[in-house]
Amino acid sequence: MAERAGPRRQPGESAKAGDLYATGSPIDRLAFTLDLPVAWNQITEHDEGERTHSTLSGLGDISLATSVVLWRDRPVLPSRWLEGRLWGKAPTGRDDTEVDGEREPHLQPGSGSWDFGAGMAGVQRFDWGSLYGSVFYRRNQEGSLDYQYGNVWLATLAIEAPLGHLLGRPALDILTPGLGFDFRYAGYDEQDGERYDDSGGAILYATPALRVQLPWGVAEQPAALRFSVQLPLGQSWLHGEQDEKEVWSVGILVPF
Repeated sequence: MAERAGPRRQPGESAKAGDLYATGSPIDRLAFTLDLPVAWNQITEHDEGERTHSTLSGLGDISLATSVVLWRDRPVLPSRWLEGRLWGKAPTGRDDTEVDGEREPHLQPGSGSWDFGAGMAGVQRFDWGSLYGSVFYRRNQEGSLDYQYGNVWLATLAIEAPLGHLLGRPALDILTPGLGFDFRYAGYDEQDGERYDDSGGAILYATPALRVQLPWGVAEQPAALRFSVQLPLGQSWLHGEQDEKEVWSVGILVPF
């Protein structure tokens, strides 16, 4: 789940997003990741049998994450390491656009707030695959339209292993399945100093994934295509009336 708080939809809301990530490591143990998101948001309302749709899309809030290797078991090709992470988000997306004469915070591509976060992550590599774990805290400031999203705790535990190694068929190593569990706890949102009751709470996801090695790349490093889906395992821990659905993701990794 990384630094993203994940979707927090109310009934009738839906969202699609695309992200361009660029990661660089200017020196050993230090890496920076820039995230440029684009959002497509929609709210559907039902009133006396009539259905109305409100949509808004555009560039979202740009964020920058910093990762520092605090410890590793050896300086070259480590099999175990621990990272510290810092994260910040700038209010670059549109945050007060009117749709049908109204300005709805959940419809805006940007939040209008400067948000910050910090966390830790660890990796253990085995002969058969890798185990990953992380915990992260995100503090959200008040943004546009006097709206403030609740602060968020995120935790992830995931495992992945090349299929060829598991089955004893090296040709299948181009496929790497994985399974993760993502936990999120968020505080209540607030608007104009009043608590928004249908927001926040806790939820646990199961996240199966598949990474496919592609037959091309840059500088002899193969690219990869990754598919995943977040499946909510119950919603009784959420506050008020909320509807969390599955979240499908597809991405491409091009190392160079």
